Amino acid sequence: MPTNVTVQDAKQQALTFLEAHGRLRVAILLGGATAALGTIVPFAHVAGFFGSGESYSIVGTGFYGILLLVISLALGAYPIFLKQYARFQLAVFGLSCAIFGVFMAVWLASSGLAGTIAGELGGFSLGFYLSLFGYAAMVICYYMLQNSPIVEEV
Repeated sequence: MPTNVTVQDAKQQALTFLEAHGRLRVAILLGGATAALGTIVPFAHVAGFFGSGESYSIVGTGFYGILLLVISLALGAYPIFLKQYARFQLAVFGLSCAIFGVFMAVWLASSGLAGTIAGELGGFSLGFYLSLFGYAAMVICYYMLQNSPIVEEV
């Protein structure tokens, strides 16, 4: 691997990757990476006594956090590394919509009365919003990819 890579070389490699895979697939890959990053960084903070508190990440919760990390990475990498089939594409789109729906439900529930009461005890951190943004990007791009001529019928 060359150690003296210039900015122009990196730009050319990025453009080559973008042209080879297409804008939607690269956007899905970036959305998956953003959602995966959101599971690793602090997701929520809980206020403690006398101004102290703690922050928690989803991965730190155990099995389900690691499962969400793996799902985020798999959903993001699917259009780049696997052949596109229409039936499987619909299932992947549905799974990303379901997870995005859960994040939206939690976010909307936090804006109600229960959220006002819970807001005194803590709130969402950067990880929640990164995951929300990443899944939103994947849902939008998978929707746009549904009618793409590259997807094969099985």
